Amino acid sequence: MSRIYGILLLLSLLVQAVTAGTNFIILDSGDDKEKIVLKKKHYEESLQQDTTVQSLADGSKFQADIKKVDQSYILRVGPFESNNFLALVYLKAKKSFPNAFILEEKKLVLKAEPIIHTIEKKVYVDREVAVMHGDDPLWLAMFALAFVGIFFMFLSSEQMKRMKSEHEKIKLKHDNLELKQNEALASMGENIQIIAKETINHTHQLAEKVKETPLYDDVAKVMDNENELLDVTGDLVKFLRLKSKKVVIQHEVFNFNHVLNEVAGLLNTKYKQNDIELVFDIDKDVPKHMLSDSVHLGQILINLLEYFIQNSQNKEVKIEVTTAEDKIQGLNLRFQINADVNIEDKETLFNSYYDEETRRYVGLGLFVAKELTYLMGGELHIKDRSYESTMLIFTLDIEVQNDEKRKYRLPNKGLVGKKMLIADRSYSSAQATQKLFAYFRADIDILSAKTFVDQIPDFTQYEIVALSNTLFNAKVFEALAKVKNEQDLKIISLENLFTSEEIPLNKHIDIRLKKPLTQEYVFDTLVELYTVKEDSENKNEVNDDTALRVYSEAFKDTLNITLEGFHSLGDAHILIVEDDIVNQNIFLEILGKSNIKVSVVNNGQEAIDFLHEIQEHIDIVFMDINMPVMDGYTAAKIMRKESRFDQTAIVFLSALASEHEIEKMLESGMNGYLSKPVQLEQLYTALKTFLNQVDPLISPMYVPEPTPIVFKGLNIEEGIENLKGNIIFHKQVLQEFIDAYAQSGAIFENLVKEQRYGQIKVLCLDMKGLTGTIGAKEMHTIINEIHQHLIYKKPELLHSYVKRYQTKLDELTRSIDRYLGV
Repeated sequence: MSRIYGILLLLSLLVQAVTAGTNFIILDSGDDKEKIVLKKKHYEESLQQDTTVQSLADGSKFQADIKKVDQSYILRVGPFESNNFLALVYLKAKKSFPNAFILEEKKLVLKAEPIIHTIEKKVYVDREVAVMHGDDPLWLAMFALAFVGIFFMFLSSEQMKRMKSEHEKIKLKHDNLELKQNEALASMGENIQIIAKETINHTHQLAEKVKETPLYDDVAKVMDNENELLDVTGDLVKFLRLKSKKVVIQHEVFNFNHVLNEVAGLLNTKYKQNDIELVFDIDKDVPKHMLSDSVHLGQILINLLEYFIQNSQNKEVKIEVTTAEDKIQGLNLRFQINADVNIEDKETLFNSYYDEETRRYVGLGLFVAKELTYLMGGELHIKDRSYESTMLIFTLDIEVQNDEKRKYRLPNKGLVGKKMLIADRSYSSAQATQKLFAYFRADIDILSAKTFVDQIPDFTQYEIVALSNTLFNAKVFEALAKVKNEQDLKIISLENLFTSEEIPLNKHIDIRLKKPLTQEYVFDTLVELYTVKEDSENKNEVNDDTALRVYSEAFKDTLNITLEGFHSLGDAHILIVEDDIVNQNIFLEILGKSNIKVSVVNNGQEAIDFLHEIQEHIDIVFMDINMPVMDGYTAAKIMRKESRFDQTAIVFLSALASEHEIEKMLESGMNGYLSKPVQLEQLYTALKTFLNQVDPLISPMYVPEPTPIVFKGLNIEEGIENLKGNIIFHKQVLQEFIDAYAQSGAIFENLVKEQRYGQIKVLCLDMKGLTGTIGAKEMHTIINEIHQHLIYKKPELLHSYVKRYQTKLDELTRSIDRYLGV
């Protein structure tokens, strides 16, 4: 009896031990501790942004940690007590860690009272067995252990089957809901950005009209608010595309110089008179062409640089670009951004949140940059350099298509090895300029602005003199003119793209360079300085009356134009050559209001293939410059070699639109250009110009304002007021609201039945902002009440809102449909 009692006691102990197991999710493992630490940090950041997990956590004390086993480091998350919550976190983790798996750790945990009793019996049994039967108990214990092990393996297997089944159910429901929400939000964000641009354009026109009146200060404040609105909607579109998993990373050849030009140009549209000094310090080994995703690389750089431009203490931001060989990954491209920026909390720098007090998103741009970086397989680091100085490092693995010894070859040896002087107000900028010219073996002296002003140097020893435009004065011009009359001295004016300060035109200046410079820009400059040009005064005059005109200046605005105004455009076929899908959608949305047939391709090579395959005539080609595979310059030159395209206008899309870039566009065969981001007024002018052959200065149009109407559950006047008085913007938002949330009543009912309170909270957060914006007060009140019940942990009250939610939603939907039909 005592033997049986001992075995049963041992079985009891084993049962208690096994059932005390805890679950962990193993995310990753490896020998490199730094990489595992970085992955842990990335996971924790993504977890903080996941409102679904946070809302369902309900006090769960799970966390990510790193456990060392032998020489390896294991990244794990846990412990988890709830199988359902474990399933949710596991499915979320699989998106970033596809090799993640669930591990159940078993611990011997025994209750206090049985321990004393068990030990006493165990000692007694051991003694008895030892005296009477030798080794028999050992065999029995081993048999019992084996039996229990098999038994619990079976239980564990059944448990895992049930858990897997629950996982699949949760995943299916979660994916279906997330897909519906994300698709609606992504398309809604893009349309909002289009209308936001239109609103801002109207405000700028109004500002010009009241410039000399007391109203100008008030209009200026509105312009500041609307510019911020455009920034937020732009980042919001990208954020929503990331959320809806619409972002696809490309791997195509592109010209790195064109990416940098577009970055500088788009930043210039927002900080033109900010007097910031942006420096591109590019190493000579950085390739001209590389394989990666040019659109998203540019977006990352814009978002990172914008943060440093906004927060720089000394008005200078320098980005150093270098490369490093990687035996496994190929070439590692390294961007180091240096600026005097004091960052108090580096851990949360890339986190984005909605500020309830200001009703604005904070940190959305940096969040987008971080997510795009990880999608592209890159890394981001923030480091302190000195007091109030910060260094951000962004690295990305790339491939190089052609291993050329010299990426930029000058047309003749006479252009190599020039003796040169550089004097700039920014010494960092002067050093970066020196590096670019040194690529062509120039012998360069650098002077600081102070040294130059204190003592004007002897210019006779130089072949090229490059001076900051702020250093030119009558005395300097006199000294330069004297030398220029005696020898072939080339004079370059170095001008900052981000300042409005310019010197008057002077006959002694050979060329003006807009900083920041790139390697290709310097190459083109050397060629232009020493190339004899033909008389170009009449190069835009057309002898053939049937030929299309060429416009080297920006198109004038068509005043008071709206989206509806594009209805007046007749039948035509245009081609959009643009690699950014967001920009493609903007064109399609705007031109969808007209009777124009629109075709879209992603790069210059696709454009040439399309033009050769199609039989019908293309009236206008809107050609982006910065594209992978084949850029806009190359595609335009190919078109201009074929006479069948003589009557096809080429309108370039340029972010930089500098004198240098305009000259290159003219040489490529352009008929005109539009600055990016594209403005409705200029786009309309370009279309009217080439479709109807009219002068680009078009008389204003009058667009009457409809009388505001009040419908049940919808305050039209309030909604229009919330959207800066723009009726068209308001209508667009109403339509997007219907598309995205007309079926949300059924979704809300299902979520309440399934007690998925985290998803209900997400729905409330989305609906609160939208209903308040469009003037749906009654619906807004119901949403607020539901949200408050969730905050105060009263989910049992939500059942009473299911019918009320659906009733008010139906009423609101009918009112919106009626209003849009007026």
